[in-house]
Amino acid sequence: MTLRKWFSFYLSTLLVGALASFVTGALLLWRDTNVFQTGGVDLAYGLFTFTYMGLIYATLSHMGFFAYLTVHYFAIGLFRSIKLLAGVQVVIILFTIFDLIYFRMTIFSFSFEETLPLVIALLFFGLIIAYLKTRETNMANFFSTLFVMVVITAVELVPAMQIAPTQQGVVTQSVVAMLIPLLATNAWQVMRLHRILPRKSHEEQPPVQMIKQS
Repeated sequence: MTLRKWFSFYLSTLLVGALASFVTGALLLWRDTNVFQTGGVDLAYGLFTFTYMGLIYATLSHMGFFAYLTVHYFAIGLFRSIKLLAGVQVVIILFTIFDLIYFRMTIFSFSFEETLPLVIALLFFGLIIAYLKTRETNMANFFSTLFVMVVITAVELVPAMQIAPTQQGVVTQSVVAMLIPLLATNAWQVMRLHRILPRKSHEEQPPVQMIKQS
């Protein structure tokens, strides 16, 4: 991957994050009737804030994605077996699901009704993206894709998950506002990577070597 391709990849991720956050913000603000009482000023400011935060979420997603690629590269050399590595990733995915349910309920005082939709959303969307990824590449990428969509997204979502709930049985607005852009940008990067790299190059060398001077 040349610097030009990487920069284009990053810019496209920023665009996806900003767009996803803008749409999410518009839907959330539409439910708040108070933003329409100032002639649209609060609405415009809210949309600008959501779009700006989308750029931050996209950058966070990009950093997390490349961090995963680096760790994944060294993990392949450590385990020397794709099947063994897939098994390790499945265990971590299951632990992450347990962590999302148990620790959010015990440490952050979320109810089960507030936690379950988040877990379902991560798994459902993750399985869809993993299926699409395998259709365009091969089955070896299924668990890696699911790992990114569930575990990496959950780690990136930690700041929003620490905010206490305001209503019982409802996922907090902060989680929704951050979750949707992160899912969109992580899905975009996963589905885009194999299209901009030579075949299997992302498995043969770490990301720091993938980016070279154009």
